[in-house]
Amino acid sequence: MNNLIYILSLAIISFIYVDYIAALPLGNTISLIIFTIFIFISIRNLSLGIILSLFYGITTMEYPRDILDVYSALQVTNTVSYNVMNTITIGPLSLLVYLFFINTFLALYRLKMIIYYEKIFLPIMLSILLIAFISTFLNLLKVHDIFSYGLLITNIKWFLFIFMGYVQGYYIYKKNYINTMLQWFYLLPIFFGLRNMMFLTNDMVNMAPKLDLMNQAYLSLVVLIYIIVKGKWGIYENIFYRLLLFISLLNFSRAFLVFFAFSIMIAYFWKAHEKIRFNISLIVNLSIIMGLLVLGLYLYNERLFNFLLWKLNVFDALFSSSGEMSGSGKVRTLELQNIWYILSQSLYEFLFGKGFFATYTLEAFPLTNIGVIDLKSYSMDQLNSGIYYATHSFSSSMLLKYGIVGLSIYISLPLYLAYKLYRQNQNLILILIPIILIYSYYWRIEFALLIGLLFGISTKKKKYEI
Repeated sequence: MNNLIYILSLAIISFIYVDYIAALPLGNTISLIIFTIFIFISIRNLSLGIILSLFYGITTMEYPRDILDVYSALQVTNTVSYNVMNTITIGPLSLLVYLFFINTFLALYRLKMIIYYEKIFLPIMLSILLIAFISTFLNLLKVHDIFSYGLLITNIKWFLFIFMGYVQGYYIYKKNYINTMLQWFYLLPIFFGLRNMMFLTNDMVNMAPKLDLMNQAYLSLVVLIYIIVKGKWGIYENIFYRLLLFISLLNFSRAFLVFFAFSIMIAYFWKAHEKIRFNISLIVNLSIIMGLLVLGLYLYNERLFNFLLWKLNVFDALFSSSGEMSGSGKVRTLELQNIWYILSQSLYEFLFGKGFFATYTLEAFPLTNIGVIDLKSYSMDQLNSGIYYATHSFSSSMLLKYGIVGLSIYISLPLYLAYKLYRQNQNLILILIPIILIYSYYWRIEFALLIGLLFGISTKKKKYEI
């Protein structure tokens, strides 16, 4: 009961913060206060500060829930504001990034700069970083691509945050705080479920449905798979907690919908292969509750329901030869085709990419019959010049900048981490997290930090349990 009251309080505060306060100038002041409080916590108890900072990054996005409606007003005309630690900047970095840096420096200071050397992870990361700098230098000499410090920071951020996460993870391992972090992840779906209920209710009352629930359903999926494989509900034996778990899985990303379907199938196939007792009640529960949730969307939030139907066409495109791919799906495919074609003209670039300032064109496979391409897809300078540096999938971005070798390493790192944790007989939640985050840890700094953090805690063989 105490856990529920605590999580409910956090969910209410977060709901008010991101849906109301962040849209006001007051959001700047509140975010600065939160930033100061987090620094104070980190000074007093760094392990707790690391976990709280990660929790904030995971639960608070850098864009509002109605981003698809207000994109131009937010990014172009600046008539709409959204003030959270992720968006408030001092110089080139946001407050959240500064917080992650501060936690890393504090960890290094308190560890007296002594960190366990991971024999595979660190050399590979340093090698790909060195190759990327060489590729960047060679490409700038050859074609004088776009040089931008902003692009440099953007493209090396996943390296930086994995390294920072490694340091922070090693610190909380030394301070025996892993079980605390594990408990947070296990209870995270309850937080997202409660906040999703508030978001949906608020949208219905205001008759202004928004198309984003700002939840990290990938982490809720980790907990669901954990329950399926273990065959025990644990704390989610409570029907209200179980309902919140299923509500926390509401996510309309095509990637998540595909991940969700395949993850559930793989989990049950694994149980069948290992001859573990098949628990049909979970599937029945999931089917009934998710069906009722979709019915609720149809009755009370038709816009969100239609948005879900539009996203579900990904399965038609995957499994039907006549399936029509969505416009955004076509953009991703055409980007990948053009980048593959350009890199295939040079063996070095195909293997190692074009570096941090890499650009490409859409001449080999033009963007045709995909609707309007606007500022939601590319910045004005890219649309005007026809020379692009932004992509819409991690595979295209990694391939363009780091080549097939870099893309292979990007995919292999989380798999190697999961294997390492499995060999250490670690808790299944810790093993599943890097696998589930393969798709998103390139884009989201908090997930890159989390991957690094898990590498940090895997340096020694010690088992952690919920």
